[in-house]
Amino acid sequence: MSQVKRLCATKTRIITALQGIFVKENGEIPNHVLLPDGTRMTRINILATIVQSDIASGYPALVLDDGTGKIMARAFEQTPLLETYSVGTIVMVIGRIREFSKERYLIPEAIKKVTDPVWATVRAKELGQEKMQEPTSIPIVQPVSQSTMLVKIIKTLDSGEGADEEQVIAESGMINAEQELQHLLHQGLLFSPKPGRIKVLE
Repeated sequence: MSQVKRLCATKTRIITALQGIFVKENGEIPNHVLLPDGTRMTRINILATIVQSDIASGYPALVLDDGTGKIMARAFEQTPLLETYSVGTIVMVIGRIREFSKERYLIPEAIKKVTDPVWATVRAKELGQEKMQEPTSIPIVQPVSQSTMLVKIIKTLDSGEGADEEQVIAESGMINAEQELQHLLHQGLLFSPKPGRIKVLE
């Protein structure tokens, strides 16, 4: 039986991940950032400094700065993956690129503290930078709640007969999207006009 090959994480600068064209796919090709040279980045590997941290809201998030740009790494459930790192720490992060309401962010898969700052210089040279600039602090953008995100996705995908439930789950990128949808259905905020379709009750 054939196995699905996991796509490699591309070493990149944050500005490259932000300036490429974000492409949403509905088939076997995963969502990705398309670069001018035709490269498709689905998973990225960045080396950056944590400049903001929010672990108290229930949706842990870190703002990362590599001197070329800033991007948020966010989780949609409590996880020690983001909770053990403090502001000022240099980290290597591997994650999947996502976009919601024109905001691009990362869903982290792995994060590791970089104890030797020399590696930041090495990475900068690998990517054609002279050096990593000193990051500047920015106010953290509060993560969008799971319920709000799912409702917006449903409204976007609903062409009149309800949104396809599987597509909503895929678009959200949430691990617990199915459970959250069931919770919203039980609350009466959503309803199912027919099997496999869901609508927002307005």
